[in-house]
Amino acid sequence: MIVIEGPDKVGKTTLADRFYKLLPGWRRVHFGVPPDGVPVFDYHVKGLAMAGPMAIVDRLHWSEYAYGLTYRGKVGYNDLQWVAMETYLASCKATMILLTDKVSSIKARWDDPFDPGRVPELVGRFSELQMGHGEVDSIFKGCLVERLTSFVDECGNVRGNKLAQLVEFEKEKFK
Repeated sequence: MIVIEGPDKVGKTTLADRFYKLLPGWRRVHFGVPPDGVPVFDYHVKGLAMAGPMAIVDRLHWSEYAYGLTYRGKVGYNDLQWVAMETYLASCKATMILLTDKVSSIKARWDDPFDPGRVPELVGRFSELQMGHGEVDSIFKGCLVERLTSFVDECGNVRGNKLAQLVEFEKEKFK
């Protein structure tokens, strides 16, 4: 499983599309806002269960953390659910990819109805997760956690060398 996280407009969907083309037989899952009345954790668990371990996931619990705190003032996961999700991803040997970019670059591409003034806060929340991830290293043994600031170039093109390395890494897991 590959989980791609990061703020809007950093290239998550572009990267997920590239992985999907390069990994035949894999499923692609994009999590947005859950339907009204559906708890976020339940929405994520059901989607992951339907996709299976050979899935390319565009947004998951890290996005819920960043966007939930920034826009709703709370995260749609409790502590037990958070640990359960991280444990599940570890059991799948998930590759976690955090895409980032400069705040000014994200603002320049921002066309969502959300206030672009909140971009620095969102970027900061994803950084908190990436930096704090070492604390849960024992849960994530065998997983690759990457902070990829140069995965997508200025024109939105995915840099091929890193992509090829990650595709090979994923293929090896399922041999």
